[in-house]
Amino acid sequence: MLRAWRSFHQFQQGTNIKAWLVRILLNQWSTSLKKAEREKGSVELNEELAAPVEWLRSAHLEAVDVMRAINLLLPEYRIVLLLTVIEGFTCKETAEMLSVPIGTVMSRLSRARDQVKKYLNSCANSSSKKANVII
Repeated sequence: MLRAWRSFHQFQQGTNIKAWLVRILLNQWSTSLKKAEREKGSVELNEELAAPVEWLRSAHLEAVDVMRAINLLLPEYRIVLLLTVIEGFTCKETAEMLSVPIGTVMSRLSRARDQVKKYLNSCANSSSKKANVII
């Protein structure tokens, strides 16, 4: 918010202020992500941590699985999914905020949804196998 306050003179009246604020957040997030990558080097995915929890399903665990699935997405897929599905921006608005073509946004959104579905299906399959073993 401090960055927005300092840069408010650059805001163009009549444009979407929410999109402008989100763009500031995205720029800050991108900068901090790049800084963290420079400092830590590459980070490998730990398959044990990414594996679905094999407990019986409940609403809480399903929400945890959804969040885990979103967090496992590549950053460019995750941000498009969050902006369009969670924040409610249109593909066009998201494309403008990210400075990419609308087709790229639509493609990333489709791939992100597919990856989340695939992860959630694997969680459901592993929990049903576990439930069958218990019964």
